[in-house]
Amino acid sequence: MLDACCRLYLAFVNNSLEQGVGLVLSGGGARGLAHLGVYRALIELKVPVKAVSGTSAGALAGAFIAAGAAPAVVFKLFRKNRYFGWRNFVWGRDGLFTLRPMEDLLKQELPETFSALPIPLHVTCTDVVQGTSVHLSEGPLCQALLASAAVPLVFEPQRQQNRMLVDGGVLNNFPVEPLLETDLPLIGVHVNRFEPKAAQAEWGKFFLAERCFHLAISGQVYQKQHHCALFLDLPLGRYHMFDTDHAEEIYQIGYEETMKALS
Repeated sequence: MLDACCRLYLAFVNNSLEQGVGLVLSGGGARGLAHLGVYRALIELKVPVKAVSGTSAGALAGAFIAAGAAPAVVFKLFRKNRYFGWRNFVWGRDGLFTLRPMEDLLKQELPETFSALPIPLHVTCTDVVQGTSVHLSEGPLCQALLASAAVPLVFEPQRQQNRMLVDGGVLNNFPVEPLLETDLPLIGVHVNRFEPKAAQAEWGKFFLAERCFHLAISGQVYQKQHHCALFLDLPLGRYHMFDTDHAEEIYQIGYEETMKALS
């Protein structure tokens, strides 16, 4: 009886997914390349994406998904155009690195405004002046994406009128809220799954800072997973947020885990 109920429920979910889904994409730096692998799997399984909500790396991937770009093409763009590196080091500013290389890429590859995207997109940022989470879905697209990706201290914050906007993951690393009023079944993708590790002397200050940050924000993510018809908690704990050396592996994990969950 239980097996029959499970089959009935899965048939219901699969039928709903075929009508279209909303995607909720977490931040996570280079781990966000897994979002493109997830999208590739959805295309192959003929699951149409009807709306996207993302923050930080999830917002960047989500913008290209909303623009209808092919995941393999976007993956190559991100591999070729790294938006961090010593050549972009900035002294005496509000961040160690500038987002100018990313800005050039976004202006070249994406529409100017949200309204020009074929698929509705919601981008989440953090207003550090007001201490609030901000959801953007209209106006200039590039500015919103840069703000959402501006990891505090690492990248320069983005000033917009009276706001100082930084990485949306600071307050909301799983922005399901903009899609709750839709009738779409939601697929949530979390790329910062916590995995215990043995203490190592070579961890370094940056690793400790990153790990503490993700520990602090992980609880909010799991409290909201019940809103999703499918919640993908991808096994990416062994990669750090700037780990472009393993970009291919990260992308492939997103693809394989999605195929496994939906096949």
